[in-house]
Amino acid sequence: MPVKKTPWLIRHTPRPEARIMLFCFPYAGGGAALYRRWASAMPDYIEVVAVEPPGRQTRFFEPPVSDLSEMVDALIDATFPLLTKPYATFGYSLGSIVSVEFVREVVRRGKPPPLHMFCSAHRAPHIGPRDNPIHMLPEHELIQRLVEMGGTPIELVAQPEWLRPFLKAIRSDLRIAERYRANAPFTLPGRLSVFGGRHDSDVELSSLRAWEAYSDGPFKLRLIDGGHFFIHTSAAEVMSYILADLSWIHATLDQDLA
Repeated sequence: MPVKKTPWLIRHTPRPEARIMLFCFPYAGGGAALYRRWASAMPDYIEVVAVEPPGRQTRFFEPPVSDLSEMVDALIDATFPLLTKPYATFGYSLGSIVSVEFVREVVRRGKPPPLHMFCSAHRAPHIGPRDNPIHMLPEHELIQRLVEMGGTPIELVAQPEWLRPFLKAIRSDLRIAERYRANAPFTLPGRLSVFGGRHDSDVELSSLRAWEAYSDGPFKLRLIDGGHFFIHTSAAEVMSYILADLSWIHATLDQDLA
């Protein structure tokens, strides 16, 4: 498939013959490397396309994007050439709301919507942000909080030359996530599956259940053992559920070819 090269998308394991594309959006401060193992672990009929925002990993020294609309517009430009085959989206924490706003903009622009959406580790769009936002913390408190949550490698904290650019990017990401709130009701196209950590103190169970109001089709909520970053400790379980939920698409494509 001829596609213009873009730094926004990383195809760790290119599969031009794949029948389904899975666009994966990372959490705050994260990048496309989060989904490197997913790309090789998925069956051949699924190609993982991982989002790589500026300010991390292969784009470490680029200034981070501080506006959600700007990020969505850039992702729309990057992904449009790929939206010619069935696809699904997976968002984790911040990635959940980025994927939601991405899909809403796709629909507004008259492009095919995803057949399935997966959102994880984030409150439903209409639920307000925390009272004490992390992105406002002083540097030493922010570092401590990030380490406590389990998503920041200790090795990174020990390297000031890498830590400062990382903190700039993650503050920008957290600002987007913590200020996000949908003020008007809306419905997402197709099927919706939501994942949450059983021991995630940052995302309440009620705020996960509230995602059901946004589903235009079947809705599933699955709780995974772990805290906010259960994607690291239970990746295989999450992937197994994704494959189960996407099986209907694969079966439908088989019927179309029969």
